[in-house]
Amino acid sequence: MGYKSTGGGIISDNLSVKTLRWQSKNISGEVELPGSKSVLNRMLVLAELAGAEVTTDIREQAEDVRKMSELITSILKHEGDFRQEAIELDCGNAGTVFRFLTSLCTLKQGNWILTGSERMKERPVAALAEVLRVGGADIEYLERQGFPPLLIKGGKQNGSEGFAGGNLGKIAGDVSSQFISSLLMSGAFCPLGITLEVEGRPVSAPYLEMTVALMKEIGFNIKKTQGISNAGNTIYQIDGNQIIDNTIFQKTKYEKDWSSASYFYEIASFSDSCEILLKGLSKKSIQGDSILPELYSRLGVRTQFTAAGAVLTKAHLPGMPDLFRFDFSNYPDLALTLAVSCAGMGVEAHFTGLKSLVIKESDRLEAVVRELNRCGCPARSVDYELIIPSGKSYTMETATLKTYHDHRIAMAFAPLAMILGEMRIEEAEVVEKSFPGFWEEVDKLQKC
Repeated sequence: MGYKSTGGGIISDNLSVKTLRWQSKNISGEVELPGSKSVLNRMLVLAELAGAEVTTDIREQAEDVRKMSELITSILKHEGDFRQEAIELDCGNAGTVFRFLTSLCTLKQGNWILTGSERMKERPVAALAEVLRVGGADIEYLERQGFPPLLIKGGKQNGSEGFAGGNLGKIAGDVSSQFISSLLMSGAFCPLGITLEVEGRPVSAPYLEMTVALMKEIGFNIKKTQGISNAGNTIYQIDGNQIIDNTIFQKTKYEKDWSSASYFYEIASFSDSCEILLKGLSKKSIQGDSILPELYSRLGVRTQFTAAGAVLTKAHLPGMPDLFRFDFSNYPDLALTLAVSCAGMGVEAHFTGLKSLVIKESDRLEAVVRELNRCGCPARSVDYELIIPSGKSYTMETATLKTYHDHRIAMAFAPLAMILGEMRIEEAEVVEKSFPGFWEEVDKLQKC
């Protein structure tokens, strides 16, 4: 495998296109990671339902966290006012925000229109909405059946008791763990609590386990048992109208984001030598993506945990793995990063468990294949699996990356500039969604 190389630093062409050029593959420096948006968004929802506040500077967090905070503020402002038209809550392209607020709005007195971007309107929500309806929620599809936007008539009104909970029946586990997390969080505050049976192992299961762990840490009572008719299913039971100590939200220290750390593991994998401190990361984490040290150890990146965070160094392995095979069902946010890492290093790879990628902010499976192809790597997808051939069969070359309005596409491909010498990235500002300071942190590593 070959590559074309130039010199230089990171250059901003204009507001949308960023050109990256790397002078050296000997990297050192410190990285400030954002807080985990997965943790923060769950805490914002739980705090709102509990009548508490989260004490962290929202202005410094990911766009998704700022969006969640903004819409929750709007809900609090308009709750209980039936004299005006339905309040529109625009979630933009934030799927987590949309799914968590779907359940939350069923408990809030008022009429709410939950909507989002054109891409959001293509992402199915029926599996969540129909289960909420079983519990008494009044939800209408305003355009296409089963898809946003939704009209939610929350709380008790017009003779309806609203979302009371109870036995909600079954929900498929292979669509989105966020649907289940949304139900569990709101279920603790509805009158009857909820009983919910999840069919099969949920996709992105660590994110669901994160929700349960956070709720238990706060003090909620959740019971988890195996299904009766099908031992492969899981039953969740949550008491309703639970009362917890609200001061816990002021005492909680929020973890740094492991998903955001993946791009610096990728940089480490492409380096000749490195010493990168990812500040604030801990070996003990409730985030599933903390599996990164194990995955990248296969590509020669060592992780040492210190009081300051995780220190990445480059190990000189006798050779790269002949085949990098992994099931990403539980770690979908890492699939793009590892795909670009393997392609850039010429490591043959076979990734499975990628079905959920097609309903993300973009069709990430299609996008990663297209952009790797654009860079000269003949990757392909078959039946929700990604296949990257050995680097002996292709030569990578500089290209202008299309991001498809997707933050993870931009960040996963950015380190490839170390291999190509140069990378041009359209819509560079999309990183705001999860990592507002990404470009600054990458630039810092070049200047150390």
